[in-house]
Amino acid sequence: MAEGWDVGGAQALQTWAPTAGAAVAALVAAWPEHVPAARLREVRSATAEAVGAGALPAPAGPDDPGEVPSLAVLTFAEQLAADVTSIADGQREAFAAATSPAAHEVALAAAVADAVSRARAVLDGLFGPGPWDDADPAPTAHLRWLVAELGREVALIGVLDPVTVELVRLRVARRIGSRVGMARRSLDAVRAGADAATFAAVDHYRSSSLSEVRCAALGLADAALRTPAGVRPADLEGARRHLRPAEAVAVVLVALVAGLDKAAVALGTDEPDGDGIQLFVLDESGDVCFP
Repeated sequence: MAEGWDVGGAQALQTWAPTAGAAVAALVAAWPEHVPAARLREVRSATAEAVGAGALPAPAGPDDPGEVPSLAVLTFAEQLAADVTSIADGQREAFAAATSPAAHEVALAAAVADAVSRARAVLDGLFGPGPWDDADPAPTAHLRWLVAELGREVALIGVLDPVTVELVRLRVARRIGSRVGMARRSLDAVRAGADAATFAAVDHYRSSSLSEVRCAALGLADAALRTPAGVRPADLEGARRHLRPAEAVAVVLVALVAGLDKAAVALGTDEPDGDGIQLFVLDESGDVCFP
């Protein structure tokens, strides 16, 4: 195996994206303060089962005796992980009733568990398995900020060209049915030469005229959208052949961040602002801005 591809998934993340890796670790350790321990354990277990990966760590300590498992929460979390586009209004209503007033935090916790588990499975597939040394979850009032911070850190990695980043983001948005994600386009990617045909190619990239590097990146994004058992070995081999290790790590992280939009898709709150395509740029801090 070429140099750099045999270090283990956890070490690859630490080596080529340390600040983003720290932001991922902070999300794993985040226990939303209004979500009972049993509920977070329930959500992390349900998403892990649906994805086919190991569950993220659950809060230590006894559960609230009044907190009982909820079928509405279990099925919602499982469906978010398995096929978020199939969640129906009735499921949303039952989930909201079972988790109110913390429905958004629980849904976001489910999306975190889903996206992080998938990303780790792909990194382990690319670089070899290794231990993920997770801290025990601790209460926090800042889950949404931690999600935003991960997005900023990933945006600042800078090893991928803006067109490739945008194609990966858009591929994930289309696969998970994110209306907000599908309605946005990176102005930096447009300035770098991407046009409507370039963006449309994400739906048929394997037979498109996109470069081998970009096809490899999109194949890796697809791997992050599949369960570990469904990852195509050819996609991993394509990444190793056409991407540098740092680029592969960056692709997985871009897909992870885009996959967190599953929370809004699952809740039905992913309504775009206005009609048509909305151009965006990233400022020097990695925040999304609309010129």
